[in-house]
Amino acid sequence: MEKKNDLHGRFDEMVSAVLDPPPEKRKGRKPLRSVQERDEQRLKERRRIRNGKRKQDEGR
Repeated sequence: MEKKNDLHGRFDEMVSAVLDPPPEKRKGRKPLRSVQERDEQRLKERRRIRNGKRKQDEGR
């Protein structure tokens, strides 16, 4: 029985390591955005690029 408990403890450690990564690992990963937020970001990016090109054309 002692081995089973030990294994179970290790399993809990692995699960917590996956679910609650230490801060140094956590900072590289961006939090998941909602789909709506992502679409808005994409639209803003497209608009910015379009406006940027327009401004460049005017400058010529």
